[in-house]
Amino acid sequence: MALLILLSLSAAAHVAFDSLLWASFVFLGLGATGALFLFPTEVALDGPSLHIRHLGSPRSYDLREMRRMEVSGDFFKRVELGKEAGISALDTVRGVTLPLPSKIESRDRVLGHLRHFVGKPDEDSKFFGDESLLPLDE
Repeated sequence: MALLILLSLSAAAHVAFDSLLWASFVFLGLGATGALFLFPTEVALDGPSLHIRHLGSPRSYDLREMRRMEVSGDFFKRVELGKEAGISALDTVRGVTLPLPSKIESRDRVLGHLRHFVGKPDEDSKFFGDESLLPLDE
C-alpha cells in the first residue's frame, strides 16, 4: 500500500511539473521519510550503552552522555534523548529518538533502565543533571 502511494505521488509530480527530475525528487524524499515508519528499528540496551540499527546503519551511544530525556506518548510512543540539558537546536543531530515497546511491562523496564543512566554525572563532573530523571526510590 505504501509503495502504491509513493508511486502515485511521484506520477502526480511528473504530470504536474512535466519533469522526471521532480518526480524522482518526490520519490526519493517521500521514500526516505517513509522508511522511518515502514522499516523496523532494532534497539539494544547494554548497561550504559545504547545500540540502534535502522536501515542497515548501526549506531552506538553512551547513555551517560545524555542529559535530557523526554517521553512522548502521543501517536507513536517514543523517548527522545538529548545531550544538552535544555532544548537545543542540535538535538536532532546529537540526540536520539527511541521507539518504546507496546507492552506496558517492557516499556516500564526500558524507561527504568534509561532513568538509571540518563542525566547522571560523572564522578568528577560538576553537572548533576535533571532531578526528575533520577530513579524512583523503591
